[in-house]
Parts: sequence; C-alpha cells; structure tokens
Amino acid sequence: MLGEEKPGESETDGRININLANVEQLCQLPGIGESRAKAIIRYRETNGKFSEAEELMQVTGIKENIYRNLCDRIKVR
Repeated sequence: MLGEEKPGESETDGRININLANVEQLCQLPGIGESRAKAIIRYRETNGKFSEAEELMQVTGIKENIYRNLCDRIKVR
C-alpha cells in the first residue's frame, strides 16, 4: 500500500520504530550492537510492543546513558 511504513523505518522524521525494526536497523542506533538489538527484539516478542520509548530501559543491557544517547532517534508508533 502507498504510504505504508516499512518495518523500522520512519515516515519522514528519520527515527527508527523500535516496535518494527529488525537487527540491522536497530544496530544503526548509537550504543546498540547486534547483541543489544537481539535483546530488544526478544523483549518485544516476550512482552509485546513497547508502549513508550522509555520502556527500552527495561531491556537487558540498556541503561539510562544509552537511552539518553538514542532517545531522539527512536519512536514506538
């Protein structure tokens, strides 16, 4: 469909949707390597979609410092 968002991509703002992003897309975020990207996906699969970006700090290995460095590059919807 036209205008349909692809997994992990943004419509126009350049932010990555952490509810849809794959490992490669998540690895584009500062402080996120392959193991943290996989942890994000595992968390999402276990707990469902993130309801707010701050919930990302519940993922193993993602603390406040990492979150602060990437919070302006992510979205949840």
